[in-house]
Amino acid sequence: MKILTGNKTFRPVSRLFSVNLDNSITRRRNWFDVSPPKRPTGNETITVSTYNLLSQQYMWPEVYNHIPSKYTSWQYRLPLINRNLMDLSRLADIMCFQEMEFNVYQETWKPLLKDHGFDSIFQKKRPPTYWTKSEDQLDGVSIFVNSNKFDLLSYEPVDYSEHFQNPEYFTPTQDLRERAMTRNTVALIATVRHKRTGTIIFVTNTHLYWSPEFPDVKVLQAYLLVRLLKRTMRNHYKVNDNQLSEIMRQGQASVLLVGDFNSTPDSMVYEFLQNGSLNIAKDTRFNYDYGKLEGAILKTGLLEFESQYKSLVHSSEFQCREHSQPFKRFIDYIWVNKYSKTLTPIRVLGDIDIDYVDEFSWFPNESYPSDHLPMLAQFGIK
Repeated sequence: MKILTGNKTFRPVSRLFSVNLDNSITRRRNWFDVSPPKRPTGNETITVSTYNLLSQQYMWPEVYNHIPSKYTSWQYRLPLINRNLMDLSRLADIMCFQEMEFNVYQETWKPLLKDHGFDSIFQKKRPPTYWTKSEDQLDGVSIFVNSNKFDLLSYEPVDYSEHFQNPEYFTPTQDLRERAMTRNTVALIATVRHKRTGTIIFVTNTHLYWSPEFPDVKVLQAYLLVRLLKRTMRNHYKVNDNQLSEIMRQGQASVLLVGDFNSTPDSMVYEFLQNGSLNIAKDTRFNYDYGKLEGAILKTGLLEFESQYKSLVHSSEFQCREHSQPFKRFIDYIWVNKYSKTLTPIRVLGDIDIDYVDEFSWFPNESYPSDHLPMLAQFGIK
């Protein structure tokens, strides 16, 4: 028996993941060409995904009390998440996860996906002051890489708070200590090589600070991530800043910035990454003292990015969608650097089909185990 799901044909998963077959990643969802549509000259493609799993430790009753308890229980959600991960492993070559619990990663997801050809890396959060459980129950971010297609050359774990204390990057102001250094936000920066083409791709996965009351902190985290990413790239190519800029200008480097940025398309983070700069001196949302920060204008330095869902944000197809994450509020992104000549955007996986909207009035629910949907983008690779 074969199950046709979206544009892929899958075999049924084992009984270990026995849930309804309606729960696949692409069911009720359609693929959309990027705008303008681009096609690679060859037939080699890779697919990248991002997915916030909604850690069981964050299922606070005061937040999710409107949802039947059956659908918020870990006993119900775990098999659905397992099925999602299995489906993603057949669709994606690079998978990025947020709110992945460390002990479940170690005991279940790491060995499971290793058996299906994926190497993985993980960065766990530091325990917050209120934490009373085991540190192994903390969540973090992870990157899974298809070892049949990619070599995982190196990676760097990132704890933003530690780098905020580095005087090379920041002035230790009171605002920085009180607003930014106390957050336990993390990221990963990985360097991978495509086996067939030899293409080097720098992949980052992050989950920026969640609170809407801290847009400035999210910008600082994005700014820091880009600086650390550039350091990783300089070290890989063994070049200085000017030489790296030339490599970027010629389109020889490819960068994927992936994750839950907790930032909508009208946010400072989006503007910073999309435009390559942000004038914090003129932005009233950035009304805090963080020292000089390389001047009043934060810059990415030739690392301007293009969100692969940009063409859908304001389209008529999605304007009326108010039923689910991520399309109720775009906060999850798959960014690629604009100057890349080795990664050609092809298509992205869209929202749940409009015909099924009334079926899902809350998330998580009987078919979807998280309050986010997995997002996927496909690229041609040279």
